[in-house]
Amino acid sequence: MLTAARVFAAETYTYPSIDAPKPVAAVISAAAPCSAVNWDLQTRELMRQQGYLDSPSGRTGQNLRVSRQWLDEIENYPDDFDPLKAMERITCPVLIVHGDDDQTVPVEASGQLSDASDRARLQIIAQASHTFNAPNPIPAGFSPAAQTHQFVDEVGDVAVTTIRAAAGAK
Repeated sequence: MLTAARVFAAETYTYPSIDAPKPVAAVISAAAPCSAVNWDLQTRELMRQQGYLDSPSGRTGQNLRVSRQWLDEIENYPDDFDPLKAMERITCPVLIVHGDDDQTVPVEASGQLSDASDRARLQIIAQASHTFNAPNPIPAGFSPAAQTHQFVDEVGDVAVTTIRAAAGAK
């Protein structure tokens, strides 16, 4: 959402392999949070004292180190890092997809994102995790779960609709 909102502030984006800037036709959000940071004051203070926090990934087991600079930027420029305000700046269609069994980002976040824009369509996938039941990383020979298929189908539908609309506009 934050990147998309910044693109809309510029009105176009430039993809590295394409010379001419292109307008953004659609935004797709998958299991996104509705706030940049949800730590309590004690956790924030610990980060300030240490200069970092280790954040273990519940999905991969990796230890992700988050630096104090990250928190400083969010606190110094709150409007620039507010996903709900970002949604207000996006002027194209937005698909918000979330699993109702997401243990990483509460499913309620998707509803708040959707409520922040009249351009958003919310799709909740039943019994889907944060990764839509796909393991992370995806192993070779992986057979996708029904929830993974549904996520891919939702994204594909938006892509096809957007491409057809662009082709019809020419």
